[in-house]
Amino acid sequence: MSRLLFNDRFILALSVFIALVLWVQVTGGSAREVQRTFTGIPLGWRDIPEDLSVAEMSPSEVDVTLRGDREIMQDVTRDDFLATVSLAGAEEGSLNYFVTVSVPRGVQLVQVTPQTVTVTLESSVEEVFSVHVSLSGEPEVELAEPSADPTQVVIEGPASRIAEVYQVVAQVDVDGLDRDLREQVICTPVDRHGEPVRGVMVTPRQIDIVVPMEASQVSEDIPIRPVVFGSPPEGLVIRGITANPEKATVTGPESAVEELTHLVTSPVDLSELRLEDLLEEEEVEVGEDEVEAADEADADQEDVGPQVGDSFEYEVTAQVALPGNVDAREIRLEPEEVLLTITLQIVEP
Repeated sequence: MSRLLFNDRFILALSVFIALVLWVQVTGGSAREVQRTFTGIPLGWRDIPEDLSVAEMSPSEVDVTLRGDREIMQDVTRDDFLATVSLAGAEEGSLNYFVTVSVPRGVQLVQVTPQTVTVTLESSVEEVFSVHVSLSGEPEVELAEPSADPTQVVIEGPASRIAEVYQVVAQVDVDGLDRDLREQVICTPVDRHGEPVRGVMVTPRQIDIVVPMEASQVSEDIPIRPVVFGSPPEGLVIRGITANPEKATVTGPESAVEELTHLVTSPVDLSELRLEDLLEEEEVEVGEDEVEAADEADADQEDVGPQVGDSFEYEVTAQVALPGNVDAREIRLEPEEVLLTITLQIVEP
């Protein structure tokens, strides 16, 4: 009898112990799980047909509730999961689409709010825009004109959004700048009020911007070298070419002006000259063999024609130009035109 009583008490104690262990395991396991809600998760899309673009998505954000082990959940961030809608097979117009969320391994998705969103699709169009570089801030030095590479970008998106784009801006902060600036800048499509136009893709999104310091300007008088080509009429030779003025004032960056040894004129073609045309010009120099009238009072004496040794001056206006190895955009010339005087002389045929 006492032995039976002992066995019953032992079994009872063992049962209580097992129940206690199970309770600890169950309650302990539950205590290790936590639940977190992430709000304002940006909503993206995938599998969109090539000829369509998303004009509007409402709402564009969702709230996501996750559950998982405490240690795992405390390391989960907003970047560890993705909320999207699949637009596979979609057509132009507005429809509701289910939201799907990819979550990290070991984490359970509890709820997405809202579960569906309205997506409006439009035909996709492309347009090329020049890049407008906008400088902001107060630099410590004078800056020259900025340049962009490439100078144009392609924007793509719904036709209604593309119509809102006024220009594509590359914003550069030059506040406190004391040297040349070279950096990559993101291009932003903006409307006429300067507000960003959303839902438009820019290619390339980043471009190279160069903002150089303004080079110090200098002025210097540089000789002008006349340029002629072609042969004069038969029986004539060139005895001299002069430019009036002989020098032009060159203004530009010191480094560019220092490289100049001379300027040139636009080429003058002598092959089309005719002796008859030259004789109609005023004769300014008389050769030694010229026959002078013996008696000025003899009005009936015939004029003597051109003779060997007679000289003529042919005048033509020519543009002043820089040698081919100098960037003309950095240089100013004064004057921009000169008068070329070409002296021609009659010789034995």
